[in-house]
Amino acid sequence: MRAAHVPHRPARAIVRSASILCLTAMLGSLAASPAMAARHDVATASVNWQFVDDVTGIIGDAAAHDNVGDLIGWTSDAFDRFGQLRVTEPGTGQIWDFVANSSTSTVIDGETAEWVLTGSPAWAGFDYAVTLTLTMQGNSARWAYAVTGGAVTAAPVEPLVVDGEPALAPAAVVGPGLTVDFRGELGSDDATRYTVNGTTLMSDDGGYGDAAATDPVLGYAVTTDGAFTGWTAVPGTDVPQATATGVTHFTVDLVYADYNSCGFAAAQSLVMSLLPNLPARFGEVHPATGDCLAFDPVTLELGALVDQVLTFAVDPMLSADGFFLDPIDVVVAELPAGLDYTAEQNPTDRSIVIHLIGTPTQLGDFTASTVFSVPGATQNQRAAAALPGSTPVYGSIAFRIVPAAVIVVVPPVTTPVTTPPATPPTTTPQPVVDPTPTADPSGAPTVTPAVTPVATPTVTPTVTPTVSIVTALPTVDAPATAAAASALRALPTTGIDLGRSLGFGILAILGGVLALTALALRSYARVARE
Repeated sequence: MRAAHVPHRPARAIVRSASILCLTAMLGSLAASPAMAARHDVATASVNWQFVDDVTGIIGDAAAHDNVGDLIGWTSDAFDRFGQLRVTEPGTGQIWDFVANSSTSTVIDGETAEWVLTGSPAWAGFDYAVTLTLTMQGNSARWAYAVTGGAVTAAPVEPLVVDGEPALAPAAVVGPGLTVDFRGELGSDDATRYTVNGTTLMSDDGGYGDAAATDPVLGYAVTTDGAFTGWTAVPGTDVPQATATGVTHFTVDLVYADYNSCGFAAAQSLVMSLLPNLPARFGEVHPATGDCLAFDPVTLELGALVDQVLTFAVDPMLSADGFFLDPIDVVVAELPAGLDYTAEQNPTDRSIVIHLIGTPTQLGDFTASTVFSVPGATQNQRAAAALPGSTPVYGSIAFRIVPAAVIVVVPPVTTPVTTPPATPPTTTPQPVVDPTPTADPSGAPTVTPAVTPVATPTVTPTVTPTVSIVTALPTVDAPATAAAASALRALPTTGIDLGRSLGFGILAILGGVLALTALALRSYARVARE
């Protein structure tokens, strides 16, 4: 069983009891209490305040306890006896330890408690009264004293009178008034360490504890309308004391800081951050400090089915403390809407596995809280209630729910097919006929066959194609040949030019054919005459 399971230090139980008896004798006042004192255990949200005396206002002890989750904290044994006010009368030097003649109380279990106690040593000839309002809430306790009566400040000094005439200036000199000191005994005993800063004080035991328990880190702050003369806090002693003179109001605020295996430095930092403005932070709830669990942030898509294992790291100091040797209860709260979880402990290596399941239904950023704790022992059937769990380790998980990804279908890229332009038909050139007849060796007349002109096909362009026209021309006289060649070289560039060129070309060809025909007939006639 771990040390943290034991709420008090058994090795020091006898010493603590003896110290209480000695301190009671030391703080004893002029007479016994005029009323029978009752002691109460008070539970606020995060601390159990034990043995609260409704006559003296002294708190016997305090221990961390998450009363919402019913989990015993890591630290305890805050006090052995704390919260005694002593008043010293300046004229006589007589002292009076506060004891109430009457009291009223209001207690809301698990939240807050308040006692209003009023006492006066008038029965012993003192002309003042003290009212204490003792309040406990969250991690805080407050002792607020109001002092009233004629002896709050000393009477003016009377001037010296000689023969009925004042020998000194008649100026009133006010004495220091009542002196009050507030004290108590801490559970950290001779391991106590202090950090003093003006009206504030922090105490701890170094964060090591002993074989049975660890003491909390405590912070104190004094507020008074008198002259504060300081804290008396000697390391290695467990009775801190605050003193002031000439007071009508004197208040001590206290904060209790619990911490887990890796949270001592964080508890010190928490207390030091609260001390400068501790009265304004009264009643706040501070769980045990220590980031022993570090969860990875989780990003999920809205509406997407989730079934995954949460990833987190465990501080080695928590494992070294044997935390996971016990069965562990796991609570995950404040998950995003639509999500749930299951948790189990691996029986082999004792590790914790948390499954996140569900479908997120709300966009945004969220923070879920986690608590690992040792469950209470199983009671028998006659037990009225199960024992509380203990040693909670708190953590958190950051969630981000984002819109579902939009799937964009990209159409396939198609390469356009370019259709080549139409290829114009190729005109086959006709053979050139020699117009000069060849003489027949037999002496018979040579008949030159008539040459049939070949019509050039007309090509209709689709867009603006380049048309090449190849025509067989007879080799006749140079002027006709040159004219024909010139006509062929002047290629058309438009539809109108093409039509015009084709017409002129056909006429030129016909003219050439007629000329060749005439020459052939003339040659034939000459041969016939011969």
